[in-house]
Amino acid sequence: PRFVEPVSAVGNEADHHRARPAPAARTSRTDATHAEHSGPVLLQNDVPFSERIPPYETTMELLHLSYDIYAYRGLSSCGEILHSNTTRPLPPDATCHMYETSLLDTQVMVVSRPPGKGGLAKGYVAAIYAGTDDFRNFFTDGDIIQTSFGTYANGTYPFVPKDHPDIEVHMGFNNAVFKHGLFDRVLETVQSVLKKHPHYELVTTGHSLGASDAVLTSVAMSQKVGPDRDILCINFGCPRTGNRAWRDYVNGLPNVGIWRFVNNVDIVPRLPDARFVHVGHTVQLDKGGGKAYWFHFGDVDRGLAGVPVGWEVKPFIAPIYNGIDHMIIRYAIFLTDVVGLNSTKYYPHAFRRVDDDDDSVPQDDDFPPHDDDDTIGPPAYEDVIGDDNAKTSMVDEVAQWYKSHGHDEQDYSSAAALSTII
Repeated sequence: PRFVEPVSAVGNEADHHRARPAPAARTSRTDATHAEHSGPVLLQNDVPFSERIPPYETTMELLHLSYDIYAYRGLSSCGEILHSNTTRPLPPDATCHMYETSLLDTQVMVVSRPPGKGGLAKGYVAAIYAGTDDFRNFFTDGDIIQTSFGTYANGTYPFVPKDHPDIEVHMGFNNAVFKHGLFDRVLETVQSVLKKHPHYELVTTGHSLGASDAVLTSVAMSQKVGPDRDILCINFGCPRTGNRAWRDYVNGLPNVGIWRFVNNVDIVPRLPDARFVHVGHTVQLDKGGGKAYWFHFGDVDRGLAGVPVGWEVKPFIAPIYNGIDHMIIRYAIFLTDVVGLNSTKYYPHAFRRVDDDDDSVPQDDDFPPHDDDDTIGPPAYEDVIGDDNAKTSMVDEVAQWYKSHGHDEQDYSSAAALSTII
């Protein structure tokens, strides 16, 4: 199935239009985000912004943007996006305010849309990041290290809060966002839009390494726009981004809502190694239904489940096919063709509770922490890293899988993209 169907772009230099398939009509959804273990149901407005599950329409809007930005690789400006023959122009009524690819290959775009679009009633301004062509280097270099969050200036790291001096993030992700003044340019662009449209919602999104860039951008922006401005980050296939102090800091920001969508057994959200952990909420998408796990690890006191035991290592049983699950087209197909037809079952409306058992092991497996999962080594993954022959063999096997399952030529050829994932 085709994810988008393009039409001609019209309007001024930065306006782009596209006909999109309308989301399937949704059945009534509960407003319950979560409940105390034995207390009353809490409505969305009764909980911090960071815990309010975003509607399906908003997720689809940001998925479209995360998908579309890949089509603009090789272009250099909003004007080029407008005048190019891309098959994926931006949404109707959207304005592109900034587009560039940095010296470190960080591809970023700032887009806004007026009220009532994409499930965002107030309108929005979004910072969208794409994954990189050189994904492998972020996980295979011997110097995968953690560094202080943000930029270094005048002997200090101004983005590191004084009450959280030990927060650290993946150096590669940090450089992708902050090197060469990129974050400053994104922030300036976003603030100029919000100055003209102060009611607009501020959102970030991205896929793969673009997802990690969106997370770091959201946290940095929260320090610049103030605690009264909510920031929504919906991303897809996000790797782990920092240490446990980073997790504690980010998860304590009530105005930053981070929702990491994971398609089936996508291997990338289980990377890199045990020194890194996730921030925000995990939204698991698979044939068993949509499941939202409260800040990934759950909360024993509130009866809210964390991801099941084995979640961290399950993809390494068959890393070849779980690399396929990471592709943005796989997210697009599942969210459009499966969730779109039955969002009641396949899109979460409340956080998973410990009594909603989702596997065959005892219910207490849903209690945090699951840090022990992170320390189990993935031998199949380690065997391939740095071995070009093994990697080539793995890519060939993926290509054969595509061919045997009747995928079209475009999908078949994209199997080679796995070489930049493994």
